[in-house]
Amino acid sequence: MTETRRFTSRPCLALQSAVLFVALLSISPRCALSQPSAPINAANTADDTLYDVIVVGAGMAGVTAARRLRDLGVTNVLVLEARDRVGGRTYSVNTTTAGSIDLGAMWIHEADDGNPLYDLTAEDGPYRRSRLLNYISGAVYEGDGARLPTRDWIRTYAAMGTFRRGINEYQEAHAEDPADFPDLSIYDMYDFTMADLPETERPTANLQLHANYQVLLNGNVTDLSVLRYGDAKTLPAQDVFLYNGFDSLVGLQTPGLDIRLNSPVVEIDYSNPETVLVKSMGTEYRARYVVTTETLGCLKAKGINYVPPLPQEKQDAIDRMGFGVFDKSILVYDEAHWDAEDFIMETMPALSGRWKVYLNYDAVMDKPALVALNVADTARELEGQTDAQLMAELLAALRVIYPTLPDPVEFIQTRWYEDPFSRGAYSYYAVGNEKEITEVIGESVGRLYFAGEAASDKPGTVLGAYLSGLDRAEKIAGLRFSQSGSVSPSASSSNRAWSSSAVLVVVALLSISLRSALSQ
Repeated sequence: MTETRRFTSRPCLALQSAVLFVALLSISPRCALSQPSAPINAANTADDTLYDVIVVGAGMAGVTAARRLRDLGVTNVLVLEARDRVGGRTYSVNTTTAGSIDLGAMWIHEADDGNPLYDLTAEDGPYRRSRLLNYISGAVYEGDGARLPTRDWIRTYAAMGTFRRGINEYQEAHAEDPADFPDLSIYDMYDFTMADLPETERPTANLQLHANYQVLLNGNVTDLSVLRYGDAKTLPAQDVFLYNGFDSLVGLQTPGLDIRLNSPVVEIDYSNPETVLVKSMGTEYRARYVVTTETLGCLKAKGINYVPPLPQEKQDAIDRMGFGVFDKSILVYDEAHWDAEDFIMETMPALSGRWKVYLNYDAVMDKPALVALNVADTARELEGQTDAQLMAELLAALRVIYPTLPDPVEFIQTRWYEDPFSRGAYSYYAVGNEKEITEVIGESVGRLYFAGEAASDKPGTVLGAYLSGLDRAEKIAGLRFSQSGSVSPSASSSNRAWSSSAVLVVVALLSISLRSALSQ
């Protein structure tokens, strides 16, 4: 992502691609965890090693895959990361007065026991989580700066029930008769069901549509699928923040991993049936397997050259699935100068959402910061402006509501769409997408595996990225090599494969002893 005045012109997030992996199962997980952990810069390193697995990208999916491989006894694993840091689209910065703030992923969705990411957190300690975000806590204003009466908000919300029921009923009708009920956009449903809404209520209805759909899914309502609504994220949302930033959970996975920073991958050649060739910064690496965690945005932009080209069915799925933009304009203060609700919002005569939704960090985590959320086409448009222009425009919009609002002590702007290692924020189901589209994106091709949120059954979430990393690692660890280099299924786990190898060694030793005894 391009620069913010806070952190240079390097794109602010993205997951890069590919992990090579093979099952060398002679070292125990405990021994693997004892290895040194410092990532190194490998920009000019020549590497003749044949790796078991190369993982492309050190975001959540990549480090999780590499960590799981190590834990399963596969130790010859290399992670290549394009950026000068780990984390990918999970990236937080320490601000002047508000502590750590996430520039990318910020919510643990499905925040309840049983969610493996949520289970890593606690109400205190190094991975301290916030209370649940309250989505009905909002201070709503009209365009002239007057506070919208609560009864007006409730009246419009009740009227919007027709729209919400329309989505549910259409999904049910499609399940019974797909031919007569093809997919629609969220906007199509809104336009049809809310045609009789009084014009005086339209700005409030637009805000409710924007906040509950465009902001949640980081896409234009004209692109979001009615049939797939609710398939990516559990609704109603149940979300928490992390005080130390979401990337702290990525950092948990990195000890013992061989991570080469500043190593963008430009080509992955998987044409050889026995090894995969990965090219990065003029250096060629070989591995028995590769796991690529390239973002869907980068896959769409063909950021990495795949040799041969990816299968047509996979490329079609990549092209069809939605990938949105979610940018933050962060105002950091020494103390709060605004309302105490979780969200501050302004009604919308149009659906762009420009400077209409603000997240109040002071209410949720006692951090004096106000974060403007812009998404989809609006976010892309704003990325073309300088930080100075954006801050001036943002403050002008806020001062309609808070006329005495002072200048912030710090301003931070994200630009995820311009980030060459991300090309956006996260995926969503677009009109016409079947639910199984993520399975096609995540399907392996020979020795090349795909992981990441868009390649999971929980697209658009860090949980999806995490689970996909685990899954690909375990699939690779479930394979073993014969002497010829061919791959065959092992026992159900790498530990069982290790045990089988040990048994073979014992049998061989017994055979030698027996032959020796008979010859005497």
